[in-house]
Amino acid sequence: FSYDIMKKTNLSLSFLYINYSMTHERKPWGVPIYEVKARLVSNLHDKIILKTDLFFIGHRYAYLSKDKFLTLNPIFDLNERIEYAYTKYFLLYTELKNITSSRYQYWNQYSSYRFQITFGFVYLF
Repeated sequence: FSYDIMKKTNLSLSFLYINYSMTHERKPWGVPIYEVKARLVSNLHDKIILKTDLFFIGHRYAYLSKDKFLTLNPIFDLNERIEYAYTKYFLLYTELKNITSSRYQYWNQYSSYRFQITFGFVYLF
């Protein structure tokens, strides 16, 4: 679902549900059954673009041994990206990831980083 709230602001929502059919495995290892994502994109004066992502990923299963498995907790996360388009070929950006500073494991034994800030640039040629 996508909706233009205003001329330069867009909201998109997605919901993914997968019913796995298992033939040789007990569980669908490492993949979520459902995901919910929302994105808000705002373009301010054709120079500054704000992208806000909010997502929720459901339970996942991790294989431990033939008779043991681990259920990983759901993930809730919020990210923000701010872009400044200096020209149509060059832009600067900063990303704020995991703004809620949540501790979670997307994969078994692979912890997420807590709050992160990254900076970068894009040059198109």
